[in-house]
This record gives sequence, C-alpha cells and structure tokens, in this order.
Amino acid sequence: MFLKSYRVNILFRILLLIISITLFLYCMFIIHKHLRAFYVFVLISLQSFEFFYFTDKVNRDLSNFMLAVTNNDFSSHFEGLRGNSFEKLYNSFNQISNRMHELNNEREMHFLQLQTLLDHIDIGILSFDEEGEILLLNPFMKEKILNSKLVKPRNINDLSSNTKHATIFNLKAGERKLLKVDFQNQLMLVSFQVGAFKLKDKYFKLISAHDIKSELVGQELDSWQKLIKILTHEIMNSVAPITSLSSTLLEIVKNQIQSDRVIPNFHHNNLVNGLSAIEDRGNGLLNFTEAYKNLTRLPQPIFKEVDCNRLIKSVIALYQSVLYENKINLNLERVEKTLILTADPNLLEQVFINLLKNATDALEDTENAEIKISIFENENKRICFTIEDNACGMDKETMEQIFIPFYTTKEKGSGIGLSLCRQIMYLHRGEILVSSALGKGTKFTLIF
Repeated sequence: MFLKSYRVNILFRILLLIISITLFLYCMFIIHKHLRAFYVFVLISLQSFEFFYFTDKVNRDLSNFMLAVTNNDFSSHFEGLRGNSFEKLYNSFNQISNRMHELNNEREMHFLQLQTLLDHIDIGILSFDEEGEILLLNPFMKEKILNSKLVKPRNINDLSSNTKHATIFNLKAGERKLLKVDFQNQLMLVSFQVGAFKLKDKYFKLISAHDIKSELVGQELDSWQKLIKILTHEIMNSVAPITSLSSTLLEIVKNQIQSDRVIPNFHHNNLVNGLSAIEDRGNGLLNFTEAYKNLTRLPQPIFKEVDCNRLIKSVIALYQSVLYENKINLNLERVEKTLILTADPNLLEQVFINLLKNATDALEDTENAEIKISIFENENKRICFTIEDNACGMDKETMEQIFIPFYTTKEKGSGIGLSLCRQIMYLHRGEILVSSALGKGTKFTLIF
C-alpha cells in the first residue's frame, strides 16, 4: 500500500538510481572492476528506462482515454498511480467513461425503440442521401411499397430500377403524389409525401408512404351519399309538382270527356296555367341536366407558360365592371418578381371568375365590401393565389359541402362552380383550399 503512492514511487526509484550510480563509480574508479561496472551500468540503463516509463504512465492513460472516447469504447476501467491528485484524475476518467457508456446504451435503446416502432407501423418510411445511400428503411416501405426481397439494401439502386420506383425516388421536397401500388395481387392507393433534412453536413430526403385506399373509399361513399341526396332533392323538386299537376289536369279532361261537355273557360285557364307550370319545371329539369353534362365534360387543359401577374390582370379587366356596379373595392397584392406557371390560362380564368363571382354574391349588402387577391411563393416554392372577402363567412357544415356538385346556398345557383374549380385544379395537379369564419369572411387559396 505504501508503494502505491506516486511520490513514494518516485523517491524510491531516484534512491535506487543514486545507489546504482554510486556503485558504478565505486567499481569503476576505486576497485577498478570494469566488468562489474559494466553490469551496474546496464542496471542503471534499465532503471532509467523504467523510471521514464513510470512517469509517462499518466500521458499514456490520458491518450488511451481519448482514444477510447474517439472509438466509442467505454468498457475500459482506469487504475494506476496513487495520490490525491491522481486519484481524482483517474476517478474522473472512470466517471466520464461510465457516463458515456450509459449515454451510449440509452442512445442504442432509443434507436431500438424507434426501429421497433418503424417496423410495426403501417406507414412506409425511406430516407437516403444525395448519393442514394439508405439511412432508414422500414419493412412496410421495403416489402409492400417497393416489393424488395433484399434483407438489408444499402442503396436505393439496390431496391429496384423500374419507372414507378424512379418516380418515387425523384420526388422533390414538399411534393405529394398519389400512386397505385400492387402487393400480392391487391391494389393499394398510396399517398407519398417528401421532406428534407440535414444531418452531419449531409442532406437527406425523407419519403413517407401511406395506404389511403380504405380512407378514400369511406370518403368516396360519403361523397356519393351527399351527391345522391342533392340529386334526389333537385329531381324531386321538379318531378313532384309535374306529377301532381299532370294528375290534376288529366282528371279535369277525363271528367269533361265523360260528361260530353265543352270545357268551361275557367277550366281552360287552369289547363293553360298547369301546362305552363309543367313546362317551367321541365325546363328547370333540362337546365339541371345540362349543368350535369357541363360538369362531366370538362376539356383537357392545353398547357403553356403563363405569367401570373398578367393572368390576374386579365381576369380583373374582365370582371372590373361587375365589381364597380356592386361597389366592391379590389385590393391586389402581387410579388415584384415574375412568377411563371405552366397551365391552361383559359381554364384558370374560369376558376378565378367563379371565385370572384362567389365573393361578389357573398358581399351583397356588406358595408365597405372588399376583395383581396394575393400572389406569392410559399415555403415549398409553390405558387399560390388567394382570393379573400370580408363578407359574413361560412359555418363548418357549409364549408364541408361547398365542393359537392349541385350543393348551393343561393336561390338561383347551380352548385357546380366550386366543383368545376376543384376539377380544374386537379387537372393542373394543384389544390384549392378554403378557410372561413362567421363574421370574418372567406378565403380561397389556390396552390400550384
């Protein structure tokens, strides 16, 4: 225990060196025993080497500690020199090593938890760098979406080289895409969404894939039920009075024929009025059918490059007189730089005019009526248009139904304007969003 003290070890080795040097001088110069002097000299050399090796132990241990930290090896335990200062040093080494070992275990545990979570969710996850090296890939994405049988693919080129997979891998950050995927003779409708992040000075792309077929089927059934309900309502509004009037007029004519009498003048008037009503309702039903035909015969867009500012100017020029007649102030906010959009200008003009018409109708009897139009690029570099009014707004129930064909809150509305707008935006691979609050107005956003 005494020799474990660093200072005692130093003093002991110095004392041995002094004794050995004294013995060397005694043998060399006093008794002239040169061979013994040589042996003592060798002993002095070994003692000197051991002395330097001993004093350099702290440096070696520090170097080993730093090397262990660099290599994430925290299994080493450091022991050696005794003494108050050195005990603190080696205790610090061991405490740091133990703490790093605990942190490493926690990190591995969290990674395993994350990996287990990704392995069990029904959402595909794929992350890779600019060279295609895979950082993260869960079984749902690998097996069901990409149909890969590889145990642990390293690069996206190892997964597949078909056109559909290339489309998935080449999606840009912020982009969304809907694709049909075959898995074991079953068709999945998969929504892909792409993000990007930076890790250790490298950019990674993150692709998530979600099978939305079941949710889409539910929404589709719900939409069909709402559409059928509206169609039934519109048709019954026309057919019921036609049937009733036809039955009444037929009864009048039968009674007159059976009695073999001339139809009186007041019955003539009833017949004329009834047939006029039947004609009116018949025309209404024909107009409704024509609106349905227009909704289902939307032409395919003819794409060309369109200057967004010029497009809005053209629409405002077409609609300026209507805004003036209705005493509506128009506020246009546009970007200074030129934004070019690949689209069909004629179809987009129809979208803007429909939205302006809806805003104009909503602003009827509104004081200080105003429509605000904005053009800008969002954070994903997508071109956006907003059309906002300061009318009375809509409740949530109305907002959920405004895009359903033939649904309308206007007395003379056809209910196909917003549905046409959504179809046109879909043909342009864009989105139309609505936000509204009672008493605060409504805002439509077009995203391309």
